[in-house]
Amino acid sequence: MSLVSGANKPIVDLQGINFTSAVSLIDNKLDGTGKAAIDKINVAKRALCRKVGTSVTLGSDEVKLAPLSGKLADGS
Repeated sequence: MSLVSGANKPIVDLQGINFTSAVSLIDNKLDGTGKAAIDKINVAKRALCRKVGTSVTLGSDEVKLAPLSGKLADGS
């Protein structure tokens, strides 16, 4: 998936978007967990992030994301 400017210049390119979850609904109470991940995020062809992901907790009133992790250049 790509987003380009009005001048057709790349703004961001996303590859390998994944979301997995396990959700239950008991007595109108939503509960669940999951993982959100993107294999590659290329920002304006200048910053390449790999293996970006977070854990997700779902509740009746909120969605919580754990701290985001990923790889940028040679670091994490």
